Amino acid sequence: MDPLSYMLGILFNSIRVCSVYRLNREIQLIQKYKEECRYEFAEYVQITDLFGLEGILQKTAEKSKIEWGTLLQEQSFKHYVQINNILDIGTGKKLGLIGEGFRSTVKLFPCRGKYQGICHFHPEDIALFLGAANFAVSARDRLVFKKDSINLLSFNMTYGPEIIAYNRQFTYIPANKDKTLLMKAGFREVITYLRR
Repeated sequence: MDPLSYMLGILFNSIRVCSVYRLNREIQLIQKYKEECRYEFAEYVQITDLFGLEGILQKTAEKSKIEWGTLLQEQSFKHYVQINNILDIGTGKKLGLIGEGFRSTVKLFPCRGKYQGICHFHPEDIALFLGAANFAVSARDRLVFKKDSINLLSFNMTYGPEIIAYNRQFTYIPANKDKTLLMKAGFREVITYLRR
């Protein structure tokens, strides 16, 4: 192995370890301050912006080679979070809220607007495994946006475009065919979903 590859491997592993450590520390704080973190304890996510959801699924099906994303307006209720506005990507770019996408990242500027969450797309060649690996949301993705928010991740599977939700602690998978309802899921529920 050449020295550059070796050093890059060490650097990448160090970043991954630091991300996992930071995520675990934040989860401990979330558990301690549950009343202040309503989005972190949602049982399910409801997407009411059907036009925005369809746009995400259509753009995902295009199988871009770069990451892209958009912003979400959300509202928290007692046991669930509702995503009621998915910002159109073209509009977001015109407003300066969405920047360029790259192979493994996309620039989003939610602080310039009233957005509580983000949505981003994982290209197939970024996940070296099958698309199913995306169901195990990485610490890096969980840390990409502020605490106490619900975020969406889209990617392609053999059967077509898929979308899941996540926060610092949990992953939410589709509970209906049109993907407007996403339920909190652990490993067992994800495996059952994938076997359907």
